[in-house]
Amino acid sequence: MTATSSVSKKNTRIRRDVSDKVYNDLHNRIGTALTATGNEHLYSKAMVMIDSYLTDRTLPSANTDNFLQTIFLLLKPEIDRAIDRSARARQRAVKRTIESRKHQATPSALSPEHCTIPILDNIELYDRDTAPEPAPLLNRRMRRMMEQERQRELRRKAKATVRNAHGHDCGRG
Repeated sequence: MTATSSVSKKNTRIRRDVSDKVYNDLHNRIGTALTATGNEHLYSKAMVMIDSYLTDRTLPSANTDNFLQTIFLLLKPEIDRAIDRSARARQRAVKRTIESRKHQATPSALSPEHCTIPILDNIELYDRDTAPEPAPLLNRRMRRMMEQERQRELRRKAKATVRNAHGHDCGRG
């Protein structure tokens, strides 16, 4: 019987300064290059070199194998671009998270219990039973689903109109 871990996969991931896709691509390309040149024995050294650069920007030492230095120098600009790209993506993700938290807090702040605007109870024209409910704030996914449903309904109506038009034009009944 195997024990299951209570730690989520997200928490067990090693955080790198590049995406997993880029990291795996680097490993595959280095492995392919070393295998093609008959230098498979350098694979672990190459991975340590790349990993140390990704974690603390350590450059290969002067006594590193020339072949590994060449591979590193060829990949370094690409790695640096990937690091910059991932940093920008993380900044955007933080910004989105902050904005979504602000939007999530907004509906509860607008609820009638927390409203600081005085409600005009003495106006006779105002009827609470027939007053429109405030429109709920919808997230992007819900707005998109509503828009898609609206478009779908318009297409159905247009299709039905065309069918009716053709049905009458062709003498079908």
